[in-house]
Parts: sequence; structure tokens; C-alpha cells
Amino acid sequence: MSIASPNIALIKYWCKGTEGTNAPAAGSVSFLIDPKSLWTETRAELATDEKTRFWINGIEREVPEAYWRLSSAFPCLTRCPIHIHTTNNFPIGCGLASSASGAAALVLELDRLFSTHLSRRELSAAARVYSGSGARSIIMGVAEMIYDPNLPIEERWHAIPLEVHESLQSLKCLVVLFSSTEKTIGSTEAMNLCSGTTAMNARLKRIPERLKRCREALRIGDFNELAAVATEDWRCMHSVIQDVIGLSYITEAGWELAERIDARRKAGAQIFITFDAGPNGVILGSAEALREVYSLPIGNKLIFQCEVRLK
Repeated sequence: MSIASPNIALIKYWCKGTEGTNAPAAGSVSFLIDPKSLWTETRAELATDEKTRFWINGIEREVPEAYWRLSSAFPCLTRCPIHIHTTNNFPIGCGLASSASGAAALVLELDRLFSTHLSRRELSAAARVYSGSGARSIIMGVAEMIYDPNLPIEERWHAIPLEVHESLQSLKCLVVLFSSTEKTIGSTEAMNLCSGTTAMNARLKRIPERLKRCREALRIGDFNELAAVATEDWRCMHSVIQDVIGLSYITEAGWELAERIDARRKAGAQIFITFDAGPNGVILGSAEALREVYSLPIGNKLIFQCEVRLK
């Protein structure tokens, strides 16, 4: 059995490239939720009924198309039927990066099953082939998705660890669950609908500068700059989604919480919020600032604290 946890993007992955290997169009940066808090466990075994089958939380599902793309890293997949059982201790398909932890756990488990002994870079690239953000869940800490044109095409996009200043390594995390329902329009479909549009192209042009700002803020321990660039990026992503396809993943209550968190940060609190492509918010900040969140009027929403990996 293998385990992985979701990563939460500071600079979002939100546009696919054109290389045909589920590559992104730009880099991204994320931090990892500690596997002790949120996790995906995957167990794979050779099938006796000569049919590959998938179960998620005990319910059998169709084998994802993305699974067969992994044959580039694990050639045995085309010859060996496998039964795969995946369990999550958090809701799936609602913007909490379950596809990322699922991809990482699956790749780690296939590497174990077939004794392929892939390198960390190869594992990251393979997880990315399955799920675009999965590459970052292979890295234990803050990760950046990078492109290396000198590598084989399947491995050119992979994640690497980033340096994080010691002053940021004590930050804590809260997940605010506004909805545990699977999204009616998944991230991949929404991303494809946005691809090639004026709004998306404008976003992509800004990504290199945001990556540079984020990387430097992490390196020198500039929390305010980290919060500013992360906030700028998630708001930009959700603006593109709204402008292009008229979809708002974030609920009215979510937007209200975001405004309250922004106000607290501008008043001096070490705190900020980010939303992936879904309704649920993730708050990063000092322990003192996060304690104040519980007193905010955000209704009967589930809030749970998670440990994070920042180094």
C-alpha cells in the first residue's frame, strides 16, 4: 500500500500545453498537506480475473483513461490486469486536490508493485501524466513544476522542491469545507473550455513573473509578498473561469470569507486564503491568526486544521 496527500497551489496550474502528455502550459508552485492530516491510500494487486478494475472508497468506477497513459512509465500495465483500491479520508472532486494525491499514491504503488525503482523525478513526471497537479504531490514540501527541454518528452515537466525560509516553516493551515459534492464541471473540462481564450492567454503571460515573486518570497521569508502573489493568482484564475464559461466555483459564503481574510491580512494578521478550482477554501497563516478564523461569521461550515509540509 502507498500513501500520498494533496498539495495546495500558491501559483495555480490552470492550462494544459500541447505536447500530448498532459503537460501544463506554465509552471506552478504548491505546498503539501501533511499525510497525517489528509491522505489518499492506494493498494494495487495483480488481478486474477484478467481485467483491470478501480475502486474509490469502496465503490467500483470505470478505469480512467489517464490510467493507460501511465504505460509510458510502467510498460507492464498493457500486459498485466490490476485491481486498484483507493481510499481518501477527505471529499473527492470538490476542489481539494484529490486527483493530485490520487495520482501520486497510484504512481508510488505501481512503482512498488512492479519494483521499477523510479527516481523522484520520474515518479513526479509519471504522476503528472495521470493528473496535471499530481507531480507536486510526490515532493515532500513546497514544490515547483518546471520544464527541462533536455529530458525525454514524458519527463520534461516535473516538480522539484523549493527552498523555504525558516520563518515560514511554522505556518499552519485550515481547510474550510463549503461543499463536499463533486463538481458538475470538473477541472479538466473547465480548463479545456478556457484554453486559447484571450482571458487565459493574458493569465499565462503573467505566470512567469508570479512564479519569480513566489519563489523569492519563499526563499527570503516574505509572508506579505507570498500572500499577495498567491491571492492575486487564485483571483485571476477564478476570474478567467467566470469570464469565459460563466461558472463560479466559489460560493457567496466563500467570497465573503475571502474578503474577511483579506481584511484581516491588511490589518496586519499573518494570514491569507486560496481557492483551487472548487468551492472550498484553504487558509494559511500563523497559529495566532488562524485561531481568529473560528470567530468569523461564516455559517455552519466545517473547518478543520491540517498540518502542512513546508520543508
